[in-house]
Amino acid sequence: MNRVLPVIISLVACRALYAADALPTGESILDKYIEVTGGKAAYEKKRTEVSTGVMEFTGKGVKANITTYLAAPNRSYSVVQIEGIGKLEEGTDGNIAWERSMLKGPRVKTGEERAVTLRGAAIQHDIRWRDYFSKAECTGVEPIDGHVCYRVLMTAKEGQPETRYYDKQTHLLVRTNTIVKTDMGEIPAEISVSEYRNVDGVLTPFLIKQKVLQQEFTITLQSMQTNLEISKDRFALPDDVKALVTQGK
Repeated sequence: MNRVLPVIISLVACRALYAADALPTGESILDKYIEVTGGKAAYEKKRTEVSTGVMEFTGKGVKANITTYLAAPNRSYSVVQIEGIGKLEEGTDGNIAWERSMLKGPRVKTGEERAVTLRGAAIQHDIRWRDYFSKAECTGVEPIDGHVCYRVLMTAKEGQPETRYYDKQTHLLVRTNTIVKTDMGEIPAEISVSEYRNVDGVLTPFLIKQKVLQQEFTITLQSMQTNLEISKDRFALPDDVKALVTQGK
């Protein structure tokens, strides 16, 4: 009996250690993120959003001004004015997703690319993540940019999965890794967020760093306002995009 007792004690200790280190569920991590950034009620109050910022391409000496409009449930319009290059636009009226530039002209997004655009345009997608993802699974702990983070794998109902990293202490989102499907093919993308500020009761990152195709650029938000009146015309399809839609029918 004396020989068996140490083994039993060891097993109990191992179980206690495992319980202490057991990972939380992905759902609980997302719920905690909503709680610490303002709570569900604060998110639900947001019906429109207008933000402005500066985009800077690392090591290129190129800057751009960016303005984004969002309106519930999932309408969006963004315009990027790049110094020396021209204007890039993209948006959705809640059904048709599109983009156009001075270099390539207009283009209508389809399939996964359209689905991701509509998801990104959903102004309350954070609290309604189950509408867009079938599963959220915490798969481990990993150091990211000086933070110890829970790694959460998000399985999209349509489109590529996302791997998100949430700080264990603050519960704030630190980084997202995913594959972006574009007209140039599937492109790995890394998006890091920081410098959270309170905007009408919701903590929002004002610094976004992205790595795409071995290129890095930073978006620094200068302002963000919610629940402003936005004309429906802001989200109307441009005439050349309408022409493409008509041709596709």
